[in-house]
Order: sequence, then structure tokens, then C-alpha cells
Amino acid sequence: MSKMTAPSEKQLLARTQHQLIAWFFLALLAFAMLLLGGIYYALRSNLLDTAYQEIEHEWEQKTPEAIHKLQDTSSGETPTINIDSSPEDVATWVFTTSGHVVQADYSLIGVPGSLRPLFLKEISQKSNDLTYTQWIRTSFNKSRILLGIHPLFINGRRVGTIMSAYSITAMTNTLQVLMWVDIELGIASIFVILLITYVLAQRTLQPIRSALQRQRHFVNDASHELRTPLTILRGNLELAKMEATHPELNETLTQCISELDYLTHVVTDLSMLARSDSTQLIRNPKRINVDELVTTCIQDLQPLAKQKNISLSYIKPQSSLTIFGDAAQLRQLMIILVENAIKYNLENGKVQVSLEQKTDSVDIMIADTGIGIPANDLPYVFDRFYRSEQARHQQIGSGIGLAIAAGIVESHRGQIGVTSQVGQGTTFTVTLSLADHIQEAKNK
Repeated sequence: MSKMTAPSEKQLLARTQHQLIAWFFLALLAFAMLLLGGIYYALRSNLLDTAYQEIEHEWEQKTPEAIHKLQDTSSGETPTINIDSSPEDVATWVFTTSGHVVQADYSLIGVPGSLRPLFLKEISQKSNDLTYTQWIRTSFNKSRILLGIHPLFINGRRVGTIMSAYSITAMTNTLQVLMWVDIELGIASIFVILLITYVLAQRTLQPIRSALQRQRHFVNDASHELRTPLTILRGNLELAKMEATHPELNETLTQCISELDYLTHVVTDLSMLARSDSTQLIRNPKRINVDELVTTCIQDLQPLAKQKNISLSYIKPQSSLTIFGDAAQLRQLMIILVENAIKYNLENGKVQVSLEQKTDSVDIMIADTGIGIPANDLPYVFDRFYRSEQARHQQIGSGIGLAIAAGIVESHRGQIGVTSQVGQGTTFTVTLSLADHIQEAKNK
């Protein structure tokens, strides 16, 4: 069993607007995040490149001297250790493959204390197996340090290692501040993007709203223009039928009048559809007894039901139920739903109308044992001019009856839904607020 409720034009436009806002928001948010992330990454790379360049520049200056000392060491001479305790922008150590230090800078600007423990730790790990340049970002004495470790070769033979340290504490602090700025800008951009996406969605939907408005005006004007000539044409056909003496001519005129009545009915429906779109459907709101409304409609449609051998029944409520609305429009709502249940029913089928009282509303249910509606057609049954393949083969129609019914229900701030199973039948459920509940809401 499938169930579907009727979305109104306002709901469809609102749903479309929400989807547009969501897509615009995601697109702009992704762009903003990429922009902020790109700026952060570019500045981070630029700052780190500065540190890399400082260390590489240090290597260019000290590598020749370091190789000279390592040559002396490899030839058997006792290495002279050059120790510098003054703070340096770049602190450099040079050591042999066996871990003997030949040059050591103990102090680094921006880093408290001696660097000796840091370098000795790295020497013990990198003295033997290093064959390529390595970069390490580490912490030491609550400072952030970039270490560059580069092997030194003589005639293709590794003779030692040069290791340099550069303080990146200031860079790290700058990047942290930049990251928080990016986060704050990202949060602020969410609200700005929401505003922009709302404006974009409104401007995107404006042509659609204008087109729908022009369509409503056209349909309303066309229905008014057609009504007068149709009335005149019907009158002329009635006169011709009264004077016709030939049976075949009389039958032809009767068929013409029948088709003209159908065309007039379609024009009337189009006019009502235009009014429902412009929220002008309710003209004479008043208190209405639901039982009396349904009983009148059942009586009016009994001849049609008997003509098709359809059992049309009504289960009366135990208590009186009163709603607030336009009697003429609610009557047409019932006529549309019950007439459809009869027209699309099987021979010797059944149509049952029942009422179910809820806390603050009443459900009007029209159930039939007809052909049913396929599940893939259910989402569109309330769309104007839509007719399923089964409906086209079963009956001639305009496809706007259920659209009008949905418009009437929407104008009364109710809900309409349908459940159906092919070959077993269909049930339409209309939910309308009780008059007492509406009055209580107004008083509050």
C-alpha cells in the first residue's frame, strides 16, 4: 500500500527555494573554505620555505669547511671540535659516521637552554643509516624547531652528517593565530553566505513566480472569455434540438450539447484552478455541518452510482461535526472525490464514505474498490493535467479535478492524502480542522 499527500504550489516553491539555498550554500561554503584554506596553506608554505632556505643557506656556507674537517678525521687525524655557545640564527652540528662531533653550536636564538641534548639524541639515531636529506619538525624546551639533516659525501663515500636547527616558534604562533582567524572568518562567512544564498534563491525563483502569475491571469481571463460564447452556443444547440424532427439529427445535437457541457465544465474547473492558485478560493466562509455536506453529495451522486452498478454508502458519525469554510467549494471537493471513486471503479464495485473524528480535526475518507493507482503515478496524482495510463484508458477527463481538490483543501488549511493498491482500490483522506478548534486558536 502506497501513500502520498498533495504538495501545494506554495509548498513546491518553498521546497525548491530550500533546495536552491542548500545547493548555493554548499557551493559558496566550499568556495569560502577553499579560499581560506588556500590562503592558510600558502602562508604556511611561505613561512616554512623561509626556514628551509635559512638552513640550506647555512649548509652552503659551512659544508666546505665541514668536509675539510671530515677529511682530516678520515685520514686518521684527531678531530678538532669547534664549539660555539653564542646564540645563532641557525645552529649547526657536524659529526662523523661513527657519531664523533667535529662542530657544535649550543645556542639558538629564540630557544632557551643548550641544544646539546637535542642534537645528541638525533646523532644517535641518524649517524649510520642516513643517505638522504631529512626534515624534522620537533619540540624542545617549549619551542618549535625545524631540523635539517643532510649526509656529506667525499668521492661517493659518506663521511659524515651536517645537522642544522632553526627556530620556528614565531612561525608556529603566527600560523596558530592565522588558523583561528580562518575559523572565525569561516563562522562569520556562514551567516553571510546564508544571506547571500537566500537572496540568490529569491532572485532565481522570481521568474518562475512571475511566469506562474502570468499563467494564472491567462487561464482566468481565457475561462471568462470562453464562458459567454459557450453559453450562447449551448442555447443555439438547444433551440436547434427543439426544432429538429429527424431522429439522427436530434441524437447528434444531444451529443454536441453533452460535449459542450463537458467543455463548459473544464472551463469552470480552469477558472477555479486559477482562483485556487491566487488564494481567492474561499469567498463565503461559514460554519458547515460535515454530515449534512456529505449526505447531500451522496444523494446527488446516487444516480451516477446506480447507472454504473456501484454501491455508494455512507457511514454517519456518532456526533455532529462542524467545520469552517466555503460550503460551495467543500461541496465541489466532495463531488470531485466521490465522482472519481465512481468513475474509476469496477463494475459492481463499492464506494464508501466515512468520517473519523480526531482531537481537533475530522478525517473524511472516500474508499473505493476500483482499478487503483500504480505506485509510480502516486506522486503526481495531484498535479494538474496529469493522468495515469490506466485513467486514460478507463475514462475521458481533463486531469485537473484532483488538482482543484488539493487547492480547495489547501485554501482551508487542511491536508489531503491518498493510499492505493492496483486492482484493489484507492482511499482518499481529507483532514480539516473542526470549527471549535479554529475558534479557540483565534481566541488565543
